[in-house]
Amino acid sequence: MLGSVLGNYYLRLNTTDSRGDTWASLSSSLVMFNTLSSWTTENNSNHVAYCFAEIPGYSKFGSFVANASADGTFIPLLFEAGWFFCKRIDSTGDWFIWDCSRVGYNPSNEYLLANSTNVEGTTDYLDICSNGVKFRTAISGTYIYGAISKRHFKYSNAR
Repeated sequence: MLGSVLGNYYLRLNTTDSRGDTWASLSSSLVMFNTLSSWTTENNSNHVAYCFAEIPGYSKFGSFVANASADGTFIPLLFEAGWFFCKRIDSTGDWFIWDCSRVGYNPSNEYLLANSTNVEGTTDYLDICSNGVKFRTAISGTYIYGAISKRHFKYSNAR
């Protein structure tokens, strides 16, 4: 899903950069690096690729265009997120991560920034709802997101 949103562009997890130049060819089972990208051909350098697949009722990945309204954008997930991230891709922006395991919950969802060594942020940016997430503030731009369910029963072996 994110491949279709990002095309053959890349994002770096340790920066606030917007999406970068074409760097690879993508298919359903193969990532082929473009040898013209200087950061993929550096000698003795290691790279990590995070690859995600949606599982209905367990995880969801995609993109949204924020409505720039004080009422905030709602992202339907069809489950309650236990872990949620988003990153603006049309401009610079942080990698925000929220979860339901640490102190803070609606409306005080504390967050982490994947690209930063800062302590937890305390601005109330979003609510985690039973069927998605709802931003509490006006944001604008195009974002990617990913979510993993807090309670995933669909594939449970419990009896």
